[in-house]
Amino acid sequence: MEERIARFIAALRASGVRVSVAESQDAWRAIEHLGVQDRDTFRLSLRSTLVKDFDSLPTFEELFPQYFGSAAPPMIDPQAELTPEQQQMLQQMMQQLLDELARDLQRLLEWLLSGQGPTQEELEDMAQQAGLDEMNSQSPYAAQRAARRMQQLLDWDKLQELLDQLWEMLAEQGMDPETIEQLKKQVAENQGRLQEQLSEFAGQRMEDNRVDEAQKRKPIDDLMDRSFSSLSPSEMDALRDQVRRLAARLRTRAALRQKRGKNGKLDPKSTIR
Repeated sequence: MEERIARFIAALRASGVRVSVAESQDAWRAIEHLGVQDRDTFRLSLRSTLVKDFDSLPTFEELFPQYFGSAAPPMIDPQAELTPEQQQMLQQMMQQLLDELARDLQRLLEWLLSGQGPTQEELEDMAQQAGLDEMNSQSPYAAQRAARRMQQLLDWDKLQELLDQLWEMLAEQGMDPETIEQLKKQVAENQGRLQEQLSEFAGQRMEDNRVDEAQKRKPIDDLMDRSFSSLSPSEMDALRDQVRRLAARLRTRAALRQKRGKNGKLDPKSTIR
C-alpha cells in the first residue's frame, strides 16, 4: 500500500497537481492516524492534504480509483449455490469446452465461472503480452486503449458465443432453466466486474508510465520546490548543473560591470540602481 500511495502522489505531480514535500508528509501523517480501512475516509484524507485548489480536484478524482479501486464489489462464485450434481455437470461441460479453446480464452472462462479474477501476477503478464509499456501513455485515451488490448488478448469478443454454447449444453444435460438463468446473471455480473478490474489496472499502468516519462524530463523548477533529501542522484546532478550555469552567468555579469567601471563610462542603469 505504501508503494501504491507513493506512485499515486507521483502521478498527481505528473498530471500537473503541485504537491510539496510538506503536503505529502501531511498525507502520510493523516493515513497513519486515520488508517486505510474505511475507503471514504482514506480518500478524503488524501484529498484534503494533497489537493489545495479546486481546479486539481477532477485530476485527483480521476486518478484515485485507478490506484485504489472503484469500491466495486468483488466477483461472485456462480457455483456457490449449485448442488453437487449441478456443479459436477457444469465442470464436465466446461471441460469439454476448455479442451477446444485457446489458453487465454480458457483463463477468461474459468475466472468468470469461479468468481476468482486474475491475480496481480497474471495482470502483469497480460500487460507485458499486450505491450502496454510500449504504448503512448500521453494520449488521453491511453487507458481505454490499454484495457481494450488486454480484452483482445483474452479473446473477449468470442466470449458471448462461448457462453451461449455452454448454456445450451447444460440445458441438454437436464439442468433446470431457473438455475441456468441464475448462472447467466452471475456470470454477466462477473463480466462487468472483470472489465472494470482490467480498466483500473490499465489506467494505473498508463499513469505509472506517464510518471516515469515525466521523471526523465522533469523541469528544474520542480526540483527547486523539493528538499534535497527527496532528490535522487540524477536529480541532484541536474540541480548542480543548473547551479554551475547560474554561477557562470553571474560571474560574466560581474566582470562586465567591473569592465564598464574601469572605462569610466556612465552606465545609467547602474547609476539609477
